[in-house]
Formats: sequence, structure tokens, C-alpha cells
Amino acid sequence: MLVPKHLDFEVVTPTYVGGADASSRKADPDPDSKHKAEEKFEAEEKFLKRDARMRVRPIVDMWRYWFRALLGGLIGTDACARERIAEKETALFGGLGEPATAARVRVSLASGHTLRASNKYVVGPAGRNYGAYLGYGLGPRHSGRGEERVLEEHGRCAIEPSQPPFKVDVICGDDDWRLLEHVIRIWSLFGGLGARHRRGFGSIRWSNDGHGQVPRDHARLKTHLEGAVKRAREAFVERYCNRQWPTTPPPGDPPFDVVNPDHCVIRLVNQRFTGRQVSGQDEALTAIRHQLRTDPPGTPPFFLGANGVGWRQRTGAGRATLPATPKARGGFQFYDGRDHDAVHDARTRRSGGRVDNIALGAPIAYPTWDTTIRLLLKDGTELRRPSPLSFRVLKVPPDDFRVLVVLFKSDLFGAADVSAHVGDWTLGQRKPRNATYSDVGMCAPATAMSDLEDFVNKCDGDDLDFRGKP
Repeated sequence: MLVPKHLDFEVVTPTYVGGADASSRKADPDPDSKHKAEEKFEAEEKFLKRDARMRVRPIVDMWRYWFRALLGGLIGTDACARERIAEKETALFGGLGEPATAARVRVSLASGHTLRASNKYVVGPAGRNYGAYLGYGLGPRHSGRGEERVLEEHGRCAIEPSQPPFKVDVICGDDDWRLLEHVIRIWSLFGGLGARHRRGFGSIRWSNDGHGQVPRDHARLKTHLEGAVKRAREAFVERYCNRQWPTTPPPGDPPFDVVNPDHCVIRLVNQRFTGRQVSGQDEALTAIRHQLRTDPPGTPPFFLGANGVGWRQRTGAGRATLPATPKARGGFQFYDGRDHDAVHDARTRRSGGRVDNIALGAPIAYPTWDTTIRLLLKDGTELRRPSPLSFRVLKVPPDDFRVLVVLFKSDLFGAADVSAHVGDWTLGQRKPRNATYSDVGMCAPATAMSDLEDFVNKCDGDDLDFRGKP
């Protein structure tokens, strides 16, 4: 029997999603202009980047991602398991294989097509606070300096938080809903939507979740989150594992993210963000920013753990210390990143050290140098890797915000023959100015994962325990 479900979702942090077609909103260039091509390019870029609206496809894609993560955390990720995961995912959500499979779940957007959007999060005061760093690449892109500085691309707009919920209608069978509701709940608690959602943007709250209100007390909140993961895993065991819980963890490092206590760490940060100076979600995003990269002087007011503030800039064993002396440019003080010297030496074709921050995903841009660190295979193919570390801003009604740090212990670099290279190829650039690369050393996968675990440990909080049955 098919049952309709009406789901309400609230945008918690700025969400960078783009419309499917910006053509209806493009501005035509002046027909009498001598610069028609340039004006047309500018108009298309402007409206493409600013056409921020909710769509069903990205939402369902995230449900599919968490479906794979939950099932892979139970049956493993070897070749046979991956084939089975793909089969079960296609059976539920549909697929274009041979033959094509119709979805057993029908999803539509009932409202939220015209939510308010803004580009203020990556420019202006808020951008200097957190957006320009956490949302690097989403703001306006310029080229040249001084009088020759020109706008090449308009910044993208984000759907703003604190708006009425957007509504999603789901129609599926009873049995499918009993599984799907757990997938949706795990996505809304630990996942996100849109660009840079692993850095805290795009956090979503399922506001009419029938499983009860999220508690404010830290210990009760931790228990609530643990129960959600355990119940989701139990639903998958009943559906796909003949109600038999696996007795051993999946072997090796999984090639994709899985929800398994041996391959996934979820930490609930102690600090509550209540909007004392700015909005609570702005405080939470600022804390994430300062935990990754901070600026002098002193310890910032918002962070996830005092011993790990500015983690990407820290040096020494266990990233123990920030640089002793900050640098200054244009009246702005800053600390160099940990990989600064190694990248600089590689740029100048000198032998250098190794890059450690590559563990947070690749490529990595150094915009002031017009330089990017990329991972390349032996045949020259670029290997793009998402960060195994992600952040989720959790809203606890009415006005508390908490941060979850999620670390997936997956196969970081995906291939034994991958190497790191430094080149003059800026992120987002259509063609490389200089495709010649200089090699730079890179951390070993085991060292990189240990480094990421150290980051999580320096965030003051408690790890969720989701072993066993609920």
C-alpha cells in the first residue's frame, strides 16, 4: 500500500544550491553594445550563480549517499558488497542501468521554490568572519590588481536560514518508508546539502520528524543521537541482513564513507552557541572556521576546542603550537599554514618538505600565489578527494546551536600510485596558465588519518557510541 508523507525541513545554515536552468533569468546584452560577448558572459554567470533554489534531485542524491553509507557499514565494501549495495539502492531509488529501474519512492517539492537567497555570507563582514574561508570559491572571482582588477565571475548566492520550512512530499510503500525514514533522519542529523556542506554550510533540520524533539541537555542529546544511528542500523539489518548483526567490522579501509563504529567517528562538541554576539548559527560557523584556521591576536571567542584552534596552521608533534610570530599584509595579521614552506619551495622548483593538509581533501588552493596542490595519478589524471572530515550545525529549538564533527575513516587517496604536485592552476579556472607541475612530498595515508583523529580529539566533546543494538 502506498502512503503519502509530508516532510518539513528548515534551512539551519546558508545553503548553496543552484537552479537546474538559469536561462529564464538571464539578462540579454545591449544589442547596440560593442561588447556583446563579454556582456552575455557576465549576464549568464551572474544569473547562473545566483539562481539559488531548492530542487528535489540534490535532496534525493543525499538520501542515496546515506543509504550507501548505512548499508556499506554493515555488509562491507568489497566488490561483491558494492555490487549488492548498488542493486539495493537502484531497487529503492531507481536507476538508468540495463534495464532501467523505476524508483519505488516518489519525491516532489511541495513548497520552497522561492526561498530568499543572498550572497552576503562570502562577502562583507560576515565573509571576513567565516564565509570567505569556509566558502572559498563561492564568492566573486576577480583577476588583476589595482586599476586592472576586473570581475570574472559573480559570487553564488545561498538560501538564507531562519525562513519558513520547505516541504517535501514522499509517496512509497509502508515497508520502504520504515527504512527511508531512518535514512532521512540520519541525513538531517549528520549530513547537509549543497556546496561546502562538509564545512558546515547546508545544514538542514527535519522540523516535523515524528521521533520527538531534540533535547537541549548535553547527555540526553548524545543519547538521542546515538539512538538515531542505532535504530537506523537496526532497520538495515532487518531489511538486508536477515536480522543477523555482523560479528566483525568490514576489513580494510573502505573506498567510500560508511557508518560503522570502526570506520566512523561522530563527536558532539560541548560548547553551545546561543547568539550572544551574532546569530547562533553564525557563532557555530565561526567556531568551525577558527578551529581550522585562526588569526591573531589571542584565542578567538568561538572555537571547538582551545588546544586545537588554528589546527591547519599548527606545527610540531601533534600540531602542538601556532607560529610564534604572525605576518602582516595590508594591515591584516595572519599565520601561515602548516604547508606554507613546502609549497613555496615547490613553486620555486626547490626541493621541499611534505604537505600534510592534503588529508583534508584535494585540490587545495593558495589564492595569493595563484597556486593549487593537486593529486595526480601516474597517467596525469587528477584525483579529486572530498574531505573525510565534515561539520554539521545542529539546531536545538528554540535558540541553541551545536556542532557535530564527523570523521569517516575511508581510503584517503584511493590509489597507491598517487602523488602531490604544485602548479599554477587556480581553482575554477577554465584552462591552466601553466600545466607544468613540481612534485612535493605528501603524508602517508596512515599518518594523515592519525592527524585527522588528532583534530577530532582536540575538539572538546564526546564521541557517540553506536555499537550494537538500540
